[in-house]
Amino acid sequence: MGVVVNAAVGVLAAFLGGALSAAPLGSQLAVLVALVFGGLGFLIAASVFKDPTPVSADSWADKQAKKDAKKAKKQEADAKAAAAREAARAAEAAAKAAEEAAKKEAKKAEKKAAKKPEPEPEQPKKGKKADKKAAEEAAKKKAEEEAKAAAEAEAAKKKKNKKNKDKAAPAAAAAPAAAAAAPAASASAVAAAVAKALEKSLEEEGWVVQPIRQPSKKQQERAEAKKVEAEIKAAAQSQSSLLPAQHTNLKPVTVDVVVPLKKHPLIIGAGGETLKKLSTGSGAKIEMPKKETGSAKIKLSGTPDQIALAKNAIESLAERGFSNITHPGVLSDEIAVEKEAIGSIVGNGGATLKTIQTKLEVRINLPEKDAKSSKITIVGIKDNVKQAKTILRQLINDGFSPLTHEGWTKVEIAFPKEKLGLLIGPKGQTIKSIQGNTKTRINMPAKTATGPAANVVSVVGLPLGVSQAQKEILRLLEPPAPLPDPEEEDIATDEAWGQHHTAQGEDALW
Repeated sequence: MGVVVNAAVGVLAAFLGGALSAAPLGSQLAVLVALVFGGLGFLIAASVFKDPTPVSADSWADKQAKKDAKKAKKQEADAKAAAAREAARAAEAAAKAAEEAAKKEAKKAEKKAAKKPEPEPEQPKKGKKADKKAAEEAAKKKAEEEAKAAAEAEAAKKKKNKKNKDKAAPAAAAAPAAAAAAPAASASAVAAAVAKALEKSLEEEGWVVQPIRQPSKKQQERAEAKKVEAEIKAAAQSQSSLLPAQHTNLKPVTVDVVVPLKKHPLIIGAGGETLKKLSTGSGAKIEMPKKETGSAKIKLSGTPDQIALAKNAIESLAERGFSNITHPGVLSDEIAVEKEAIGSIVGNGGATLKTIQTKLEVRINLPEKDAKSSKITIVGIKDNVKQAKTILRQLINDGFSPLTHEGWTKVEIAFPKEKLGLLIGPKGQTIKSIQGNTKTRINMPAKTATGPAANVVSVVGLPLGVSQAQKEILRLLEPPAPLPDPEEEDIATDEAWGQHHTAQGEDALW
């Protein structure tokens, strides 16, 4: 097929060459040009359109055989490496055993040398001085002999250790025989020698030995974080085991809880302590959104019951500032108030509210400014919450309480309802004046009050101010004093003054 294609290309080239050269060169030269172009076209086509070289079965078999040989060579190298590692372990164990044996032998030699002193020669009796001198010389000689024996034992120990190391060196060069040939050598030296021999043998076979990389600081931190996460998970599982049996067989799920961003610090707590208590107490995994995302979604993972516990606790923290998990033994109570009475609870600069929370160790949550409900929530221990609720009612009704206003007293004054206008005065000036002068608070009866309560005004404050205010209020109820009757002299004087005035006027007119 290749010759046919080449010939066709040559004929086409000859035709084109003859047609192009016929006009300028003539018919005779055109034939010559056509032949040249045809030959060139054939040669070019022959070089371009080559027959593909067929792949023989023998060449494929050779390639497959090379692959199998390479694979077998790799397996053989792996086997050698494994054998070398085993030999290194055996050599290391033998070296440790030999080193321990050498230490034991040295200790035995030291003990033997210390326990076997040479017998002292008998000395003739030469008096007390001679005996003393002989004893000193004997003690000196004994000390020298003990020192010499200890030095010889130390030298023997060093010599034996050196001998063992010399024996262990060739064993490290030949890894397979190292386990039997090396009686004593340090573990680190044997391991290094075996590793070096193994590396050299692998390099000779064409393998590239990669050094063992130590984990980076980031990898170590990640491993430590995983370890901590595993501990938290184990603690959560132990906590969830306290739940009813039907709760443990449920499949884990993931739920998002939306909590306003300003409430997230309550859920996290100082140093993340509250968040840890929530996770451990509920058994659920709680993931707070990153601050830069601005998301209000908190991700909860775990069984449905674990998520229910965590969700209830989070919502309780956001709404009331406590939960059964994070604040065991704490409860809450509510009291409905009118928004006008909230000022009495807060006090000047929040002093009254702060006093209640500090002294009773409770938390008082006031309603939001734009909230439809005007309920106040009290959070704390049961008895403290009950006492705080009583104090709030006193503040709402009387404007003071013994806890927040030490030394204050209260006096009730009967004041007819129809005369309350006298106490209030034009634009409230009268009641404001009394309260300002006496530094007290005057509580008017409620608009909806009926019966005796509608005719009672109370005054609260320090005793001296209350007494003064009481007098001024009662003075408003006193009837006005009658005007005195005019005397005769006054009347005559008035008449004379009028006549005199009139006469003067008439005279003036004229």
